[in-house]
Amino acid sequence: MKIFGGLDDQIILLIWSKLSHKPFVLSESHLLKCQGYGAIFQGLMHPFDTTRPLHELMVSFLLSLGNVRTFNVILFVVLLLNFVLSFSYFKKYKFGLIYSLIFSLSSYMWVHLVHLSLLSIWLIPLFMSLYERLWGKFEVRKILIMGLYISLAVLFSNYLGFFVLVLFVVLTLSRILAERIFLKEFKISHVENLAGTLLISFVAVVLILSPYLQSTYLSSKERSVQFGLDRKMTRTYEDFFYFSSRPWYFFLPSVKNPVFGMYSQRIYDRIEETNYFLADDYQWSEHSANYFGLALLIFSVYVFILVFLKGNNNAKTDLASLLITLAVLVSVMMPPYFTVSGVKIFTPGFLVYRLFPMFRSTVRLSIIVLFCLLVSLAKGVEYICANGLLNLKLLRTVLIFVAVFTLVETYVPVDVLELNEPSQVYKYINDNTDLTAVIAVYPYQETREALYWIDIHRRCLINIRGLRTSSFNSETFTHNISSEEGRLDLVAAGVDYLVVMKYPESQKLAADLDADPNFSLVIELEDSYLYEIK
Repeated sequence: MKIFGGLDDQIILLIWSKLSHKPFVLSESHLLKCQGYGAIFQGLMHPFDTTRPLHELMVSFLLSLGNVRTFNVILFVVLLLNFVLSFSYFKKYKFGLIYSLIFSLSSYMWVHLVHLSLLSIWLIPLFMSLYERLWGKFEVRKILIMGLYISLAVLFSNYLGFFVLVLFVVLTLSRILAERIFLKEFKISHVENLAGTLLISFVAVVLILSPYLQSTYLSSKERSVQFGLDRKMTRTYEDFFYFSSRPWYFFLPSVKNPVFGMYSQRIYDRIEETNYFLADDYQWSEHSANYFGLALLIFSVYVFILVFLKGNNNAKTDLASLLITLAVLVSVMMPPYFTVSGVKIFTPGFLVYRLFPMFRSTVRLSIIVLFCLLVSLAKGVEYICANGLLNLKLLRTVLIFVAVFTLVETYVPVDVLELNEPSQVYKYINDNTDLTAVIAVYPYQETREALYWIDIHRRCLINIRGLRTSSFNSETFTHNISSEEGRLDLVAAGVDYLVVMKYPESQKLAADLDADPNFSLVIELEDSYLYEIK
């Protein structure tokens, strides 16, 4: 089977289809006795006990009815939805197909390809379609629809839903400001729409998330911790620096881009050499999504200047409200503060940390910023075409060039892993060990594949990749196996078998295990050793 993105965060969804043959039920019930499995499958078994219940409900149900390839089918459907709903919004503008392609094939899409919740960017153009119908006088029906939609977006994708809510608030306030500046008017209906929508969405979200809120925030400390994992979604202050944006991220292609990546890497290396405290946090798997393409940015700026120089007040109002929104969102994406000559200058990103500490990756707001940029460009080009400010054929040629160049600039290659046959050691474990046996795998890079083949070995894997509790860190635990102290930890943890995959760094460990009285070699296979722990 081809696995897009390799075995990353989507691995839980991939293996759920192997282990669940009835919606919301882990068919291999004996696996729930393993602490790690209980934690990673919690949301799929109890969707309404999570922060994105609609997403967990949908994928858990669909994957249980299908097989391991169902994930790829769902992935394709989400990508199709992204394009269809973005085109459904942009088709009212000239060159709507171009804007839709740039949005649905953005760097954000490539970076988050296998994260279904984050990939569901169709939520954004659908929101804007509803929002534009909301403008005008106060109507309860429209307010109700808008409030319910925002709440459903939050419940489907906590990050994107929260960002849609932020977009709604900022866009409305920006509209009020722009109308005041250019049209010299103030519509109380905007305030009424804002207040009514926020009230309805807040009430709906709280009601549906009540099981999660009750067990996480309104219960005792012991009840809010399940399987050793603290369910309260708070993040450290440092995370809001690591996972925020920097101004230069918007102007440098991903270091993984096959055409321009090498040049970006050189510039990032130079920036890091400055030793500025914000200069060494670049992570291509997150920050690549900040790049929209230089051709797109340059052309957009030209269009905006043209509209503000020659446009009427209505055109300026529309464009200004979007550009103010864009500027505010970019400021929110910045780290909580930066320093100039040792003086701290705080940004709106600090407010996110103080008010919404569960949303640490403010860099993910980039897809909202891109959408606002494309809507601004679409409106600007529409005005230019309607008033004959530029030759239409020339404009079409330039836009096609911008689109093609942008898609090349923003492309981030996706790893494709082919996994068809498991290691023989996992088949051996299933055939020759007790069903309640606990296994560990070494080295750490093999633990994810060991989890993927859970349907073959059907045993408790103690060192699941990424598993961390207050008293256990899977990565540290696995790396320590190479030491005598770490092997004693294996014994103390009640591990019955140790799988050592044949890597160069594994040879010394194999020799140490042969000399350790607590370990006995069960079998040596082509790619691995299996040791029993006494």
